[in-house]
Amino acid sequence: MTGPDDILMPGAPSPARPKRPAARRAAQRPTHASHAGRGPRPFLIFPWDTDFLAGLTATLIEATNGRPGDAVFVFPHGRPGRYLVDRIRRAPDIVRPCLLPRVFTVRQMFTLLRAHAEDPTARPARPIPLLDRVGLLMDCVRGLARPGDELYEHLAATDQRRFFPWGVRLAALMEEFFVQNRVPEDYQYMEGQVAPFAAALLGALGRIHEAYAAALTERGWTTPGFDAFRSVRLLPGPDETGRATERPDGFTLPPLLAGKRLFVAGFSTLTGTEEALFLHLWRHEGATVCLHTDAAVAELGGRPVHWTCEDHVRWLTSWRAGAALACPPSGHTPSITFHEGYDLHSQLLVMERELRADSGDAPDAPSANATPSGNLKESSLTPAIESTENSIPPAPDADELAGTAVVLPDTGLLMPVLHHLPDKDVNISMGYPLVRSTLVRLVETLMRLQETARPAASLALPEQGPEAGPGDTFAAPGGSDTAPSTMCYHWRTVIECIRHPYLKMLELDGERPLRDLFHLMENVVRGGASYVDPRALAREVAQKAPGGEHGPAAALLHRVLELCLTRWEAADTPARVADVVGALCDLLLAHGGTLWERFPIDAECLFRLMQRVIPALRDCELADTPFPREVLHTILRETLREERVPFEATPLAGLQVLGMLETRLLRFRRVIVLDATEDRLPGAPGHDPLLPDSLRAMAGLPDSRRRERVAAHNFHRLLAGAEQAVLCYQTGVDRSGLLDEKKIRSRFVEELLWREERARGGLLSPGQPPLHAAACTVRPFRSAPRPIERTTAINDALERLLDAPVSPSTLDAWLTCPVRFFHERLAGLAPPDEVNEGDDPIAVGDLLHKVLLDFHLPHKGREVRRDELSAEHLTRLFLQRLGASGLSAQLPPDALLMLEVAGPERLGRYLSRQPERFTVLELEEPVEATIDVPGSAGRRIRRLHGRVDRVDLRDFEDGQGAVILDYKTGKVEWKPSAWSDDALWERIEVWTPDRDPDLLADVAGALHGVQLPAYVHMYGQHSGRDVHDAAWVILRDAGQELPLFGDGTDDETRDAAITTRIPALLSFLLRHMAEAPLLLPRDGKHCDWCSCTKLCKIRA
Repeated sequence: MTGPDDILMPGAPSPARPKRPAARRAAQRPTHASHAGRGPRPFLIFPWDTDFLAGLTATLIEATNGRPGDAVFVFPHGRPGRYLVDRIRRAPDIVRPCLLPRVFTVRQMFTLLRAHAEDPTARPARPIPLLDRVGLLMDCVRGLARPGDELYEHLAATDQRRFFPWGVRLAALMEEFFVQNRVPEDYQYMEGQVAPFAAALLGALGRIHEAYAAALTERGWTTPGFDAFRSVRLLPGPDETGRATERPDGFTLPPLLAGKRLFVAGFSTLTGTEEALFLHLWRHEGATVCLHTDAAVAELGGRPVHWTCEDHVRWLTSWRAGAALACPPSGHTPSITFHEGYDLHSQLLVMERELRADSGDAPDAPSANATPSGNLKESSLTPAIESTENSIPPAPDADELAGTAVVLPDTGLLMPVLHHLPDKDVNISMGYPLVRSTLVRLVETLMRLQETARPAASLALPEQGPEAGPGDTFAAPGGSDTAPSTMCYHWRTVIECIRHPYLKMLELDGERPLRDLFHLMENVVRGGASYVDPRALAREVAQKAPGGEHGPAAALLHRVLELCLTRWEAADTPARVADVVGALCDLLLAHGGTLWERFPIDAECLFRLMQRVIPALRDCELADTPFPREVLHTILRETLREERVPFEATPLAGLQVLGMLETRLLRFRRVIVLDATEDRLPGAPGHDPLLPDSLRAMAGLPDSRRRERVAAHNFHRLLAGAEQAVLCYQTGVDRSGLLDEKKIRSRFVEELLWREERARGGLLSPGQPPLHAAACTVRPFRSAPRPIERTTAINDALERLLDAPVSPSTLDAWLTCPVRFFHERLAGLAPPDEVNEGDDPIAVGDLLHKVLLDFHLPHKGREVRRDELSAEHLTRLFLQRLGASGLSAQLPPDALLMLEVAGPERLGRYLSRQPERFTVLELEEPVEATIDVPGSAGRRIRRLHGRVDRVDLRDFEDGQGAVILDYKTGKVEWKPSAWSDDALWERIEVWTPDRDPDLLADVAGALHGVQLPAYVHMYGQHSGRDVHDAAWVILRDAGQELPLFGDGTDDETRDAAITTRIPALLSFLLRHMAEAPLLLPRDGKHCDWCSCTKLCKIRA
């Protein structure tokens, strides 16, 4: 409350008004309460197209004969009172010095009345936070439960983890019953409409309410709603004049209010307690009710009123009150423009242009020295409003923005808006949610670390091969550096933690040593297992810290991990959670350096966390009660969600940034509303599983329609008083967790557009004023392939590669894309080594290769019939290999389950596709061969080497022949008709480096790979056997064989391919690698998973 009696308005006393004796001043003071004998005063209607506070100031001066200290105002919230007092300070009609009026919010009024009416000498009731309310309700519910009733049965099966979420909703419901002055009943038979436990709570809701109110009174506790509930219970009944409901000695106003002129100002709808209090003040204490509403309300149905003001008509009718206009309507109509944006930034651009337009420079004629905004750098994606790309006018002075308000329906818009305001000296009248701060994101990360942690003993160890690197020993959970009881954490959350800016910016003697140490840890984590022990990593990384593993940097690293991991593991009560968060805050303060000086909002967030959240956890009634981890984190999240970081709401002049609720009763010359979409105005109603919206009317509580009506009244009242309004909203698709939700403009905006269209007699299209559209001029890049010219270094690297034995996979990589080959195999730009949390095709393929090797090895060298092959034995081998492979710890649960089910099934199909009789000649056989390669400098003999998965000896019509098999778990594209493309093979035979640059791409498109043809040539030369055919075994499907030649290829074509065309193909590829003048990129499906795809194009 503001304006105490001992504060005088500044200013010199008027010489025209001589001083009077104190007794005379007291005798001439009017007694405003005496009006009660003449009946209630009529409501004063201030038309909502006028300035409410200006009219209220004039009414105050008239009603108090220029003595504002004789008045008391009650407002819905505190903001209008500050503006009113400021206006009274500057009012020329008031003789100075004088007392200021007392200003109360309705909540402050209820607290004052209760404290006075119950026992003015007793200690005031202590307001309790949410956690204490939930704990008290838990005790009340347990005390009411009796063996045999439904509540007892559900409560017996409900632990604290299940009760707390219901307790939060129950506390909110109790508060709403208090505020609405309602005493609930026991609502039975709700089983079919709410959850079973909710039905049990509703079945005892009346008893819970009674026990809860009694417990609050007994303990000397209170809540804002309970203050209001108790206050109105002490008022006289509707037909009484002096006797209170619960006090035998009658009801009197507190001394602060006695003899004052009371004004109830600016309420749109009333809660039950507000209506009871104001009705008493209006009837018995001479209060004047002032409404800022449609002027037609004063006629009491004489002409239609705006639909959002119908509650005021019902209010007047139900109280049988008269109404009078306090001032005539201004008669002006606001100028409203609409701007459709494609995202938030396009709306911010409109806001910035509108604010800068106040400088006097028109947007289409900027001044010569105007500089573009730093937020609007010239690029090919620069947005253009109404297809114009003019520079933005310079920033206006603060005086030019006086009377301008930027209204944000969502508090999440505050930070982006602040970065786009041309004048940073603004008045922010809304709180920033603490949960959106960087500090709380760190706390949230630490909670998710614990929620996703797994004991090291529960993690299966992957199979360690000879290629395991040194980092694998401490990146893999359960290794030698990890104790069996150690908790391991998910790698992504660990990286999110160590990459948090607050931790990386911790200082030690002016340096930031943790930045490099965390970078080393991140590299190891990304190349390790899905779950890691960061403390084991820290012991390894600390050896590279400045000062060694026992130096101060290493000690700081271990301290950080202790506060982020170890202390959280042991926290089992709210008080211990408070201690952990407090220790983290102490660390950030001690080693934050200049961080908190340079970022004041972050410093304020830290202050709120230390001074509000931590005490709330440490001092609540549940502080020492053990809870499961999920409940503790829920308690912490709920406590954080209630906190907001306030801004100093000064100055009262200049540009104002407010939320929609903060604009109530205020008037601005110019209003800019951002993100006026349906999900913000009025906003989607939250679902309450305890008392759904459909049941609220049964309990006598307002439903979502009333909330929407209040939001509509605030919106239309704000626009009615403005001279100019700019409404910005987004149209497009907003990604959500499950569905794509269409962003649509608010129904309030639709109403305004409908009125404009009705006045014009036609529909408005985007781009047709006053409906503007933010256009985005997108100029796509014209790109061209980026070839790589051969240099001496590239020639030397390729020559070294070709001098060694070349594998078919190397030739296949060159055939796929020479540019990718250069980046990955020559330049070493390998794909990022990161933990694979999805399917792992490479590991699954390696697993199947090992299983089939184990299965066929006993049959090597002898003829086998298909019916001798046991599917059960193959399944056992598969499951054994799967258990030893470590895939059970690496694959997601759904992928692992699919592999366990589909693997044996597909291997069984593979067996059914085997020939009737065959002999396994080779398994995993290494093969080598040579090939004669022509060249500009003469012929060279190149060596080839590889490993063949399996070679069978099979019977054919013309005798026996070897068949080479290559197991494939991926997709294979092959058409045997490529062997008959004589034109293609002729181009291969005559190719030289200075001709036919497109041949490599044509060969890749026709053959789709060279590995299997290379194996045919290599095995034939290596073993001396007649290779009849080769085939890919498609393990991803039914194990069928896709032949290289097949029955459709005649013997002449097959012989030509094996003896002539395959060697020519290999020779061409080797010569192309050695002599091609340019390395040209090749487009194809492989570009979708290529890590170097962005390096293949250049901007034309």
